[in-house]
Amino acid sequence: MRLLVLADRPPPGDVLGWVRGNDPDLVVLCGDLDLAWIDALREVDLPKLGVYGNHDGAYMAALGITDLHLRRVEVGG
Repeated sequence: MRLLVLADRPPPGDVLGWVRGNDPDLVVLCGDLDLAWIDALREVDLPKLGVYGNHDGAYMAALGITDLHLRRVEVGG
């Protein structure tokens, strides 16, 4: 399984370019991300999981990201 993991800093370049160029099965967000850096993820039709960092605003629902705070999930069976 290929993961695209984002945390703490803006991805270099376009986030959609990272998705297209790396063909991940899952996008994982580990917090402290600015909505402007990741807003294009709303266009990505992949499972998206994440946790908020201590500097985040509420953006997960708008981008279709499942909030994993105090939860666990199984991906891919």
